[in-house]
Amino acid sequence: MNHRCCRRESVDISMRLHVADSQSHAARITNLSHGGAYIEIDSPHRFPVDGIVRLEVPLHKADESTSINTQGLVIHNDTNGLGLMFVDESTGFVQTLCKHCHTD
Repeated sequence: MNHRCCRRESVDISMRLHVADSQSHAARITNLSHGGAYIEIDSPHRFPVDGIVRLEVPLHKADESTSINTQGLVIHNDTNGLGLMFVDESTGFVQTLCKHCHTD
């Protein structure tokens, strides 16, 4: 089943991925749309399909305390990372992220 509803764009955005058990993993968003993203992660941690994760993206390289956050539902995972669908249907997260990417 194809869950994609929006056009995806290749990106390279550093972030942290948080899971329910309070673990945090360094990761990169490599594919982004208004509906979801593909996250590459080096950790051997497997994320269960239908699990909820929190994405934290720092907005300024020099100021890690400024960040935007959203939640995602894990749709699939593989050895390189995971595909997720954003739980919050507002486009504010993606719009803010895109503005930040295009000003760097």
